[in-house]
Amino acid sequence: MSLMLTALPAFLFGGIVVSGLGRLGVSEVVSFHVAMPFLIACWFFFLGRVIDRWKHTGSPIVFR
Repeated sequence: MSLMLTALPAFLFGGIVVSGLGRLGVSEVVSFHVAMPFLIACWFFFLGRVIDRWKHTGSPIVFR
């Protein structure tokens, strides 16, 4: 349950990806099992980069 809460954006985006692939005829189970580990890893990598930058600069993140 804690994984689903912390990786909620990845699961939401994964739902869009899986349903889109399902409309194209790809099995939703297979696409879920292929896409979700990649999306979760990308989400936590992004969070780690944001936290690391915040810790080292001490200022909020500004996306340009």
